[in-house]
Amino acid sequence: MPTHRLLFQTWLILMGLTAISLFSGRAGVQDPGSLGIGWVALLLAVTFFKARLVLMVFLNLKSSTSGWRGFFMAFLLGILLLLLAGYAAAPSL
Repeated sequence: MPTHRLLFQTWLILMGLTAISLFSGRAGVQDPGSLGIGWVALLLAVTFFKARLVLMVFLNLKSSTSGWRGFFMAFLLGILLLLLAGYAAAPSL
């Protein structure tokens, strides 16, 4: 089981990554619907690290076998890559 200190530190890191997501999504954009592919990739990368922290620490996936960890990381990465591909393929509105 993770210690209270580890849980608190992880929570603080998650809050910092959330702030990065918030400010990155708003940086230099007049129209919120016009984020470039680079900004979207950055936001999805931050999302990957946040989800990884939740899986490893809060759901204690780090104590499971490497097969389970690999499966969940591959699944998460696949979902985020599909989102990025969908954003890249969508026509600008």
